[in-house]
Amino acid sequence: MTAAVENLLFRYCYDDRGRLLAKQVPGTRGETQMVYDQLDRVILSQDASQRQRHQWSFTKYDDLGRPVITGLCTRAARQDSLQAEANRTLTQYEQRTAASTNPQHYTLSQAYPQLSAQGRFTQYQVLTASYYDDYNFDNDPAGQPDATYDTQYNGQFGGTVPTPDLRVTGLVTRTCVRVLEVAESATGAWLTTTSFYDAQGRPIQVRSANARGGEDISTSQLDFAGKVLKSYTVHSDPRALPAPVTIAELFTYDHAGRLLTNAQQLANEAQPKVLATLRYNELGQLQQKQLGLGSQNVDYQYNIRGWLTHLNDVAQRDPNDLWGMELYYNHGFTRDYHQYGGNITGQKWRSKADSVTRAYGYIYDQSSRLLQGDFVARTTTGTWTGEKQNYGLRYVSYDENGNILTLQRRGLVAAATRSTPKQYGPSTP
Repeated sequence: MTAAVENLLFRYCYDDRGRLLAKQVPGTRGETQMVYDQLDRVILSQDASQRQRHQWSFTKYDDLGRPVITGLCTRAARQDSLQAEANRTLTQYEQRTAASTNPQHYTLSQAYPQLSAQGRFTQYQVLTASYYDDYNFDNDPAGQPDATYDTQYNGQFGGTVPTPDLRVTGLVTRTCVRVLEVAESATGAWLTTTSFYDAQGRPIQVRSANARGGEDISTSQLDFAGKVLKSYTVHSDPRALPAPVTIAELFTYDHAGRLLTNAQQLANEAQPKVLATLRYNELGQLQQKQLGLGSQNVDYQYNIRGWLTHLNDVAQRDPNDLWGMELYYNHGFTRDYHQYGGNITGQKWRSKADSVTRAYGYIYDQSSRLLQGDFVARTTTGTWTGEKQNYGLRYVSYDENGNILTLQRRGLVAAATRSTPKQYGPSTP
């Protein structure tokens, strides 16, 4: 099999247990290999680029099968030999530990691949860590939590104040992501995200370390169905901001749970400002979006299939409309050119800036690939003609794989055309 043919194939290899051992897709310049534990979970993977460096990506799991540690390690060994070693390993999970030698407070040497100073895998580096069930991340025997819910912003909420619940079994309580090229023990080497939940297991507060050395705290007030009624976000940046930035967002809904209004209030504002007011038709489709306090409305219309046909009105009967557009599925400049699959056959639009109505008409082949796009504008006499800025598209052709072979464009100067023949190498997907 030639290299050209090899790079055009989707190739998948399985073992006798039906597990995917290797896969190759066009454009990857080599296959990706996987190693599994005895519970059929991927514990090692290596792509073509990593193979040149003998590098593997590893995943560690806890006793409930949840991924807790991911990272990179190095070993010059074939996939089949590593799989044989994994098959002989009895322990299939890692545990939380209070040992100070493990900064993530998870063991790394129980399940395969065993990562230790004396192990066969070298240069291992932990990139992410996940914690579940509690907030005692360092596995302190006294059970003291290492993160607490921030209550100082409770006064921002009326009605039922969000209240955390410590019964978080089965929930993700913290994730840690390594900042590359920073020493593991240095300040800022890890970006942590801690989540707090209410009695129904719904997230109500997220505390995240940001890249500026500060913290982002987002607290949410939920209704009975779990929709956000109000969120209050605090962003601190010790490098640039003398005081944290606060943003409050308020949401209202109708009886069907559809969003009606979205308002926002910054720290220096006395009252929240309405960002959008939404209205719906009898079918639940968005009919109108009112921006701000009504200075601009965006109206939507649909056909019987639910496809968008109008965005405002091209005729701009509303003097406040800045833009209008119509979409057609039955004809463009060719009458009775039906596209039942949803292809747009024509569109018209008009901007308040120059009040000129412009249009595109599209033609497709039997595989729904675009063949032609005619661009015209309506003159003051009502006739359609090409503008000097004619952005038409013609003479599009494709090969058997759907790659574009030829096309011709017009641009700012109507007389100038650009014919662009496309050529592809024999291994191009």
